[in-house]
Amino acid sequence: MMTAEQAILDFATKIAEEAGKFIQDAWGSRKDVQFKATTDLVTETDKKSEELIMSRIREKYPDHKFIAEETVSEGKGTEELTDAPTWIIDPLDGTINFVHGIPHVAVSIGFAVNREYIVGVIYNPILRQMYTGIRGQGAFLNGERISVGKKTDLKNALVAIACGAEISQAASEEFFRWLQAAISNCRTWRRHGSAALDMADVATGTTDVYIERGIHAWDIAAGTVIVREAGGVVRHVDDVTNFDACRRQVFCGNGSLVSLFAKACSLSQE
Repeated sequence: MMTAEQAILDFATKIAEEAGKFIQDAWGSRKDVQFKATTDLVTETDKKSEELIMSRIREKYPDHKFIAEETVSEGKGTEELTDAPTWIIDPLDGTINFVHGIPHVAVSIGFAVNREYIVGVIYNPILRQMYTGIRGQGAFLNGERISVGKKTDLKNALVAIACGAEISQAASEEFFRWLQAAISNCRTWRRHGSAALDMADVATGTTDVYIERGIHAWDIAAGTVIVREAGGVVRHVDDVTNFDACRRQVFCGNGSLVSLFAKACSLSQE
């Protein structure tokens, strides 16, 4: 008998593929770009994708709540997780990549109940890569089980480092401290432009550590499930208290390297 979590995952996978068709259809065409902030873009594809995802969910689960990027950006919702069953949606993560024709883009759909992240789906429709996870049941890429990397030494580590579209001077300075720690202690670093896929890369071991401040819940909720189910650690930058994606920060990877990079950056281990 199918569990409730499996039913949620199967439904989320289906609508991620359906929304991904918008991205595929618009790929390579001229984009209608608008600005939510100085460097924060939105396209008609973002909007159409979110409208489709939310309409499908409302049809099937009319009592469920949403935290969705474009809805919150337009002032029609809040970035706050409650105990209610909640879908946390980024209809097109990596919009700047999408506009510039870089195939590092994704539909990200997370599901939470009682403030716990239960199901995660991240779909790159250009490369046709579907990452999935259910709490307690493992993480998968196109149906094949995945796991975080096994490295224990920072000198061989690839670290993904990013910062939000609109950050303060203090946050900018912190970003450069992380860069310096990576340059001094790790093999190298990358900024890929999609938080969801940064977490997916951690879950496959392609990237060893990912750290960012100024991110949003819709970027990282699905990835939280997938990284954890791949055997990784997901914590705040500031502390290791019970993780809340709405705090707009994430630090994840395999446990050994997260601890070592936290030390290199002089971050809290408590």
